[in-house]
Amino acid sequence: MAGIPHYGQNSEFLGMIATVKADEHFNNVADALSLFDDSELLHEPGEKFAYSSLGTVLLSAVMQAAAEQNYQSYMHQYVLSPLNLTSTTYETPQRELPLIANFYWRDENVANFYKPWMKVDLSHRLAGGGWVSTSQDLVMLGQAFLNDQFIYPEIRNEFWSVQKLNNGLDNHQGYGIGWRVHPLDLGQGYAKQTYMHHGGVSAGAQSFLMVLPKYKMSVAVNTNVKTKKFGDFSKVAFELARLFIDELDTTQNF
Repeated sequence: MAGIPHYGQNSEFLGMIATVKADEHFNNVADALSLFDDSELLHEPGEKFAYSSLGTVLLSAVMQAAAEQNYQSYMHQYVLSPLNLTSTTYETPQRELPLIANFYWRDENVANFYKPWMKVDLSHRLAGGGWVSTSQDLVMLGQAFLNDQFIYPEIRNEFWSVQKLNNGLDNHQGYGIGWRVHPLDLGQGYAKQTYMHHGGVSAGAQSFLMVLPKYKMSVAVNTNVKTKKFGDFSKVAFELARLFIDELDTTQNF
């Protein structure tokens, strides 16, 4: 909505190359803005919609400035610690994560061909895809969005309201604030509903989190390899949701 470019649309050439190389560490999220702060906007704010992780990086720097507190410590104080997300963190050159999974590149044209993904530093995109987490922690985060004590309903509604363009129309991706908001049809025998979700692709990894408010349910899936089609991966979440809904329907009346 703001016109901030995504990685490959960054017209600041050296910053775009640095993003691709991903070998520089940024302790301060504000310093990562140097990779795209001279890039041209894709469009005037609100005139069009374009997905942008760099826009989320900018948001993290704004959060840090408004809070007058380091972004990482702010997240720990107000999100990770209160929700007990003990498996969500980030790497630094001085602190590698001992239990982190290996990430792999897969050649889909060769059966069972995998090789380790090259070492990367994702601190330049921390808020937009640099955190390391687990499916369990992501589910707990999804459930927190259903908790009025953690996030006030009026604030949640802002996150889960499809953003409108300057012409009054919904953006074509059904994007709210950090969440896509879409109708969900799980097939015959399942109630149609609205759900909120976000998926991501990183260096040798994929993640997908969805929240189904009707059932007070969150489902998260992760993998340490990339599939050719993201939908081949994310559909696992819908299969899991059906299993849990089937179990719920036997004990509760929805």
